[in-house]
Amino acid sequence: MTDAMKALVAMRKLTTEMERDLGIADLSEPQKLSYLAAVDLQDSQGLLSSSELRQHPLVKDLPRPTYFRALVALEEAGRLFRPKGVLRGKFSTKASDAGS
Repeated sequence: MTDAMKALVAMRKLTTEMERDLGIADLSEPQKLSYLAAVDLQDSQGLLSSSELRQHPLVKDLPRPTYFRALVALEEAGRLFRPKGVLRGKFSTKASDAGS
């Protein structure tokens, strides 16, 4: 095994452990990628633009149906929310911003 491959294996083991610690190990890979992209893009209030999210390097190559299924699943799991008073185009990673 090459040094680069050994380093990749070590990084993957660390990532898997971190996913367990953060409580995201149960998500599908597209859900993890979408959630991580959302966390990366959120502003100080936890808000992010859905158009920016779609262009994020972690999710831009996901097929459209897979990407949108992942977003729906993240909403249903309570990890992404629609901000109060906003019909479309924005998400929040914080429940306090969600509408009733």
